[in-house]
Amino acid sequence: MKRFLLTILLIILVFMLVIHLIPMNKIPGENKLIIEKDQPLVIAHRGGKDLWPENTIPAFDSAIAIGADMLEMDVVLTKDSIPVVIHDDSIDRVSNGKGKVRDFYLKDLSKYDFSHHFKNYKGKNPYSNAIISIPTLEEVLQRYRGVPKSIEIKDTGKRGRTSARSIKDFHDKYLCGDLVVISSFDDATIKYFRKIMQGKLYTTAATKESGKFSVFSMLFLDPLIYPRYEAYHLPFEYKNFNLGRKRIVKAAHRSNTAMHYWTINDSVRMIELLDIGADGIITDRPDILINILKDKKNQTLK
Repeated sequence: MKRFLLTILLIILVFMLVIHLIPMNKIPGENKLIIEKDQPLVIAHRGGKDLWPENTIPAFDSAIAIGADMLEMDVVLTKDSIPVVIHDDSIDRVSNGKGKVRDFYLKDLSKYDFSHHFKNYKGKNPYSNAIISIPTLEEVLQRYRGVPKSIEIKDTGKRGRTSARSIKDFHDKYLCGDLVVISSFDDATIKYFRKIMQGKLYTTAATKESGKFSVFSMLFLDPLIYPRYEAYHLPFEYKNFNLGRKRIVKAAHRSNTAMHYWTINDSVRMIELLDIGADGIITDRPDILINILKDKKNQTLK
């Protein structure tokens, strides 16, 4: 029995040695999403949805004003196939209207107030006397040229492909030269986007790609990963499995891919992610993360 166990152990060790003799599969060129210093990107989730009405111009303006590095936003198509910036497939949760985004023409969506149900982390709505319209993606791209952006395509299937082509159409006009990463939870949509863009914009790993990487990196099998993307967007935990590990971040960096974590609103976890070298932290409270980074910088200067 001992001989059998020793044989199995030897086979495993030889297998691991062979794997780690394989050259790492790195994406080519410079990846501007990888942060060399311990100052990860402060990524304002939906513009900082615990501070301002999510996915709106006031939110994006305010996030930039306090020092956020990147704006995170979501895109859904209207009935007339215009990409608008909203997270849900319906307008019920964030506006004074009801119905699916796909069932509205843009001119009809523009009548509603998208700060109607907003409450900040203090439970207050400073925008109760305002009417804040839903922004189109083109409006946002035009207004924030030069500002780093993370754009998530929410539609799937045919509409997901249409949304992907819309971003492609906007590339030369608004995005050329900007730091932009495109994501989608739908594997087919993000793979289609990569195909039509041919490397002109960064993308994140698809859902299955992220899952495979997470498992392989924890088993020290990451040399077997062949990345076709520039970043991972991972939660800190998934089904009680801790993904906020230095091992996972290092595995990503070895293949020249960046690691961003979502959605982190707790200062303790933010500090943990700073310590393991995360390249970006997606948060509803960019103010907390900005203050942590300022304190860390001040302590370094002392």
